[in-house]
Amino acid sequence: MKFTQLPFPTTFFLLLLLLRSITGDNSDVEYDDPQHAIALNCGFLHNSTAIDGRQWVGETDSASITSFHGPGSKSVAPSSSNDHRSQSLDPTPYMTARASQSSFTYTFHVGSGYKFIRLHFNPAASYSAFKRSTAFFTVKSGPYTLLNNFTAFLPVDSRSLKSIVKEFTLYVPDDGIPLSITFSPLKAIVPWDETFAFVNGIEVVPMPTGLYYTMEGDGNADAGAYVVGQKCRFYLGRDTAMEMAYRLNVGGIKLSSVHDPSMFREWTDDSNHIIESTVFPNISTNKIKYTKTSKDSAPQILYQSSWSMNRSLQDGEGVSFTWKLPVDSGFSLSGI
Repeated sequence: MKFTQLPFPTTFFLLLLLLRSITGDNSDVEYDDPQHAIALNCGFLHNSTAIDGRQWVGETDSASITSFHGPGSKSVAPSSSNDHRSQSLDPTPYMTARASQSSFTYTFHVGSGYKFIRLHFNPAASYSAFKRSTAFFTVKSGPYTLLNNFTAFLPVDSRSLKSIVKEFTLYVPDDGIPLSITFSPLKAIVPWDETFAFVNGIEVVPMPTGLYYTMEGDGNADAGAYVVGQKCRFYLGRDTAMEMAYRLNVGGIKLSSVHDPSMFREWTDDSNHIIESTVFPNISTNKIKYTKTSKDSAPQILYQSSWSMNRSLQDGEGVSFTWKLPVDSGFSLSGI
């Protein structure tokens, strides 16, 4: 496991992302508003409402915007369990799943542009006819392998998590081909007739052009995201897909998707990652006046919290903020 250390001066607040590039093709697209977002409750036929009030579509009721192919797949529900983690989850989408010992594909009829793809898993539960220990699978979308040799059960058991959400960004090209997401059991891990793939929920959410990716067609040769601690910029084009590792609200509390009704992002608090003992939280109620930065970059509440360094430090004394963030090998750093 690799740890990434980040030094920053003075009072600091930001949305922090660690992103893994996935790579794979080459139009400026306006931001779709949130009613074009799709939240699919896998394994459930009809529309339902989550505890936070968000509407999730069922596999039958969403036929005009999604389609499904997977002979032999099953709609399954968690087996009755005394596991408090599973019992405390929102029934939508975590109390049903689509599972199969062969490949299955969801197809989403969405416009071209940059999208968030979120995959929801409830591995704290057991699913009838499927062994928890044999859920090893890959997830692919177009030219991208989003997950490879993935099992949700091991990290949930080792870290006592309730659920797992894997989030990606990618570009859907304007070529008339719909967005497809395929789940395939890995047959080489355990006996081929036992491995299975499953998913509880899928979100496909449009994102603004230029939010995380480099704006195109503006004639700016210096376009791109700034690299922390360097003068150069990093270009992120539409041929790159990324996986989100961390999204932190620096100095603040955890923010749920309710705080971000346009793109339904979540931020965790960073208190378990910052290692400085001389910092204190700084909370502001000032309203943000957006100029060059889009109001869609992050919810206003995120900009109202920060860490400040202890004011007793002498002038000229070295000041830095340091976070330690465990990441899998293959991740690169991007602070946005």
